[in-house]
Amino acid sequence: MSDTLSELLKNATRTDAVPPQSSGKPVTDLPPFARAGFELAKFVLWIIVFATAFLLILIALEEFINTGTDHSSMAIILNKLSTQSPDIANAPQIEAYQKLIDSTKLLLSQIDNEKQNTRDFMIKLSQLILISILLPVLTALLGYIFGTHQSVGQNESKNA
Repeated sequence: MSDTLSELLKNATRTDAVPPQSSGKPVTDLPPFARAGFELAKFVLWIIVFATAFLLILIALEEFINTGTDHSSMAIILNKLSTQSPDIANAPQIEAYQKLIDSTKLLLSQIDNEKQNTRDFMIKLSQLILISILLPVLTALLGYIFGTHQSVGQNESKNA
């Protein structure tokens, strides 16, 4: 057992070893049109990568900016609520306190709606750019490359 293992290690470290041939066909470059399609597909793929990264950064910044402004507005209102506890016997103070609570609830719902609208817009924009435009273009280019490569291979086998 150890002899076969040492023999395998010797063969693995040899520099004059010939790699096994897979199909006997030499590796060739792509034809010019398929090569152009390949380069275009690489370009479109890079556009997809950069667009995805840009949209993710934009979404993160939008969340960060909205969160910062929300906290400052909410801090002011919550500070008012905590310092102005109404007198139970004084009806106008209770009414003003209730109005402040209602305005806080309204502000919270507006902030939630704005965040939801922003998220929906970003998702729709991402779908429009990535899924509806760039992905079909990439798929068509890859189909063209493989179709051109197969038709060249079929023509070479017919001529041989």
